[in-house]
Amino acid sequence: MTTVARVTGAASGFNGNDGLGATVTATATCSSGKVVGGGGDINGNNAKHYAAITSSYASSATVWTVIATIVAGNQINGNPPSVTASAVCVS
Repeated sequence: MTTVARVTGAASGFNGNDGLGATVTATATCSSGKVVGGGGDINGNNAKHYAAITSSYASSATVWTVIATIVAGNQINGNPPSVTASAVCVS
């Protein structure tokens, strides 16, 4: 029998004073089985800091990695966004 589960990793947040080009990495890890796909989500974009997912890939047989980068905003301190990775795990 095949089992499919979605695993969501912990959010990784930017610092309040991060500027253009700053990056954060988030991962989601399958407890068993293999990663067959995944993705990420940016939360909290605003006029001060606007991030985009710049990379999303399987970094091993059980880990999905997502990298986000600050690409716009006025860089005023505060209210930074965060990125969360999700993996689809099959066993």
